[in-house]
Amino acid sequence: MAEKQRKEVKVSEQFEKDLYAVFEFGEEMFGQAAARSFVADIYSRIWSLDEQYLLHPECRHLPTKNHRYRNIILASYLIIYRNTME
Repeated sequence: MAEKQRKEVKVSEQFEKDLYAVFEFGEEMFGQAAARSFVADIYSRIWSLDEQYLLHPECRHLPTKNHRYRNIILASYLIIYRNTME
């Protein structure tokens, strides 16, 4: 059986800043436990992209011939990621 190809997952500085803002908003609106849970869910989905990078659909806002840009929709948040297909 062939081993699954794994990709390195890199996040931008802007992603980290935005995630902090999401946490702060969630903490203010829903409490610390709910905010932590939501951020943990986001991180879980992001870090699973090392093996499941093709799991999510192509981003309709950034269509390309090779389907490089994909997105994760989580509640009212849209997370766009790029598959470098190296």
